[in-house]
Amino acid sequence: MSTALVATSGLASPAAAAAPSATFRVGTYNIHANGTDSATWPSQRTNLLREIGSYAPDVIGIQEAGSNEARRTDFRNGMQAHGYTTAADYATNSRPIYWKSASFQILTDSSGRIASGTVVVGGAAAGKTASWVALKHIASGREIVVANVHLTVSKCGLTTYDLDATVNSDGVCASTKDVPIQGGGTRPGEDSDPVRGQIQRFRELDDLFADARYIAWAGHDSPDFLTGDFNTNGTRYPSLADAAVGVTIPAAYQSSDGSMRPLNDYLWNARLRTNAFNVAVEKSGAAYDTFNGFQRQSCTSVPTVRCNGNHIDQVYVSRAQGETTNVVAVEGWTNKLPDADLVPAQFPSDHNKVQIRVTVSN
Repeated sequence: MSTALVATSGLASPAAAAAPSATFRVGTYNIHANGTDSATWPSQRTNLLREIGSYAPDVIGIQEAGSNEARRTDFRNGMQAHGYTTAADYATNSRPIYWKSASFQILTDSSGRIASGTVVVGGAAAGKTASWVALKHIASGREIVVANVHLTVSKCGLTTYDLDATVNSDGVCASTKDVPIQGGGTRPGEDSDPVRGQIQRFRELDDLFADARYIAWAGHDSPDFLTGDFNTNGTRYPSLADAAVGVTIPAAYQSSDGSMRPLNDYLWNARLRTNAFNVAVEKSGAAYDTFNGFQRQSCTSVPTVRCNGNHIDQVYVSRAQGETTNVVAVEGWTNKLPDADLVPAQFPSDHNKVQIRVTVSN
């Protein structure tokens, strides 16, 4: 039994229409290199590369690849030693996309310009970017566009949708004043505003999809695969009652009853992208949260450990016109390496790696 997607975007290139089917893996991984000190980074890097190698994705979007160029370069050198490559313009980007050199090659135009880049998302004040790349599957000749995001964590009870000087770099309000909320009462000013956070995340995605540079590559007008740490569960949504007084939900982000759309609903109805988990034929370990908090998770212990099915790390999929993308399996969710194989016995990251196995055909 197979599950085929029905979303369409852009126009398939003539070469893609005649290409044989292709099966490959696309993953996403927040590696938490930003928050690791120099003393523990070498061990973490070793464990990250082992974890990625154990799943062997063909393409993978990375988040938090490092807040300095030395950290990013060190990780990139390790990935290259394992057969992966990335674009040169990701040298200053903590959200790079890697691909197996044996599986994919980057597209170029007649002048040698490579098909990759970054997009400013969420407004200039937010200081966020997303990455994209157009690749050719070597064995089949099929061309795909992949984008990678790390969306805003949260927003404070402020009067503007954009970040400003009263918000710390971790997204927490600097103010300690109580904030009135629409459901009545108040909450501390340093708490995040879940509605404003969702609005900001959707604005960041709007900016990504609005970037016109996709059109020139592979005949696609937006990503076939969207990887990332979305910092929100695809099926859950915040209540307007929890938002600060004065916050309104833009009409494009509202469900039919006026409530905030969850991420899956927004990406499907506004962008014709579906969560790969929803259409996968096989699912492994999906009960686990994708944020593990540097803990070995358990769905069998009492109480359970981070086993609420809270998936903030995901892969979303679409298809070019005339193609069918069958999500064969969703893999990952838990750290694959046993403690005995970790150097030292620590988790590679506070997130689990997630990947999908797909077959693309006509």
